[in-house]
Amino acid sequence: MPIIGVFGSVFLVFGLAYFLWRWDYFGYPLPNPFYKKGAAGLHWYSLSASFANTLRLCLPFAVISILGFRSRETTKLTLAFLLPILGFASAFVLISNEMNFAARYQYALLPIVLMSWTPLLSGLDLSWPRRAEVRERGVYILALLALSASIIHYSWTQNCSLSGSISICQGSLERDGLYEVAQMLSEYRDQGYTLATTEAGLLPYYSGWTAIDTYGLNDPWIAHNGAVTPEYLDRYKPEVIMFHAHYSPLVPPKATASDLAEPWFAMTITLKTYAETNGYVLAAVFGDSPYDTHYYYVRTGFEDSDRLIRQISHMKAYYWAPSGQKAINYARYEQ
Repeated sequence: MPIIGVFGSVFLVFGLAYFLWRWDYFGYPLPNPFYKKGAAGLHWYSLSASFANTLRLCLPFAVISILGFRSRETTKLTLAFLLPILGFASAFVLISNEMNFAARYQYALLPIVLMSWTPLLSGLDLSWPRRAEVRERGVYILALLALSASIIHYSWTQNCSLSGSISICQGSLERDGLYEVAQMLSEYRDQGYTLATTEAGLLPYYSGWTAIDTYGLNDPWIAHNGAVTPEYLDRYKPEVIMFHAHYSPLVPPKATASDLAEPWFAMTITLKTYAETNGYVLAAVFGDSPYDTHYYYVRTGFEDSDRLIRQISHMKAYYWAPSGQKAINYARYEQ
């Protein structure tokens, strides 16, 4: 109890102070991505993905958790350890599962599990033969079945898969066209240029450009207004517009009502339309299939526009990170 009291006091005083300061500083009580990805509803797919990822990361230790139910005393300890794990995994029902690459939202659970499994084995007596209670025998049998199932599961799924959408057997993940473009753009980091992009990670970080995260995860205005708009883009007039689309010049988008109801697709259409009506040149459309591409538009009329168009359109090594394959520039097929 004294430990719980100290823990609660520290977090109540300092945690509350930080929360109130952050609310005052940013103007909103919660982190920006929550407003974009929460959408004031429950995301059941995110919940199932969270538990699947948690099990994938911690499956070998799930067997140890089962052993923790062998007696009344260890059951209490097991439930105490499982509470934060299950609570953290369940919290993701409040946000969508977008950008949860390679289970990165649930990785924090692994060190928690690693710190909690040893006390559950304390006092475990596996000497044989000896008499065991019915409950204890049942737990051992269940743990053995779980161990067997986990071995089969891992041997079946771990061969090439880093996550549900990323294969590690098709090629190297060390090459990424976004990084190559960012390195090239870094030549202009002191020019005060602005980049509007859906890939607000590698590109802004390594290029050093001012960036607009057009999906809104890092942009309070977009997150709280629902979507990027032409008027908002006009505030910055970005020199480069880049977005991840699921169409190409070979497979043009169909802006039907049902398609536009999908936020990501609607955002790409807004960016594409803005670029094509405001004097931008389509420099490249890189992808390893015409259904999964990176569009690059460059605004004309500024000092380095012609050079940037040439550099992007003539890139010789734009690699598609999920597959490790060299991408095709589908802009060459623009009609």
